[in-house]
Amino acid sequence: MAKLLNVPQKSGLLIQHLSTKGAAAKIGLVPGVIPVNIAGKDIMLGGDIILGIAGINIKHQDDLYLIKNRVNTDKSGEEISIIILREGQILNSKFKKP
Repeated sequence: MAKLLNVPQKSGLLIQHLSTKGAAAKIGLVPGVIPVNIAGKDIMLGGDIILGIAGINIKHQDDLYLIKNRVNTDKSGEEISIIILREGQILNSKFKKP
C-alpha cells in the first residue's frame, strides 16, 4: 500500500479518523476524507501519513512500540518531532508533550 500511496519509505501510519478532542487533532494532524475499498478493506484516504516520530522512522509495525516507549520517557512539556506526508509534501513539525 505504501507504493500505491507514493510513500517515500516502506511504511508509515495512515491517519484515517481522528477524535476532534484527541491529541492528534490538537497537534494539527489531518484525517482521511475519501472512502475507498482496496483489496476488500475499507479505508479513508487523503489524510496525513506519519513517517516518523521522535526520531524513529516507521518502517515496521514494531516501530510503533519503540515510538510509544520513547515518547513515554519524555517529560511533560518536552518537544517531540513528527514527520508527516501531506498532499505529497514531507512536513517536519514539533509538538509539546502534554
